[in-house]
Amino acid sequence: MTPAGIHALRKAAALAHHVRGLRLRMIHDGDYLAEVGHDVVARPEGSPIRLTPCQLRAALTCVIGEAIRGRGVAAFGLDAGIDPALHLGVCRDGSLAVHAFGLVSDSVAATHTCTFATTIGEHTIEHLLRGSVDELRPEVVELHVRTDHDLGTSVVELRSSEIDGATLRAVAYRLLAACGAEELDTPWCPRHRC
Repeated sequence: MTPAGIHALRKAAALAHHVRGLRLRMIHDGDYLAEVGHDVVARPEGSPIRLTPCQLRAALTCVIGEAIRGRGVAAFGLDAGIDPALHLGVCRDGSLAVHAFGLVSDSVAATHTCTFATTIGEHTIEHLLRGSVDELRPEVVELHVRTDHDLGTSVVELRSSEIDGATLRAVAYRLLAACGAEELDTPWCPRHRC
């Protein structure tokens, strides 16, 4: 895998690990290589490989170290330097939905949530959120950040019962874009200093 591919997989793995009901699939040249989900029956060999989010997370933690040491990383039956396409989807009925750029939304009763993964640290995310709630009172949006030090990721969840889902998604996309811009300048990986 390339460094960019590992970066994208770190975020997808963190999201699949923290959001129940997501399924992550790896595909290359039309071939279905692997599937990750909380409801998947693990099969670490064969085709496609099937892993739980915890198994993917554990394997990826080792891969990050190899990549940092400058070693080529081969994964999912592909040669080193080849990245699979990553596809997030929903594996259960309900209101959970996957949107562009890895944004996941859900609604339970009158509470809406938007979740995404980034490699930016919690303090920076809190600062960026202040610039993302333009016309809203900041207190109408709750911010929850789950940091995974081994993957060097933060799973960001915005929650509100005071605004509608579309408005919350707009706020989440502004924050996601701000985090993406920050990632270009300051990749965050406290354990490995990526």
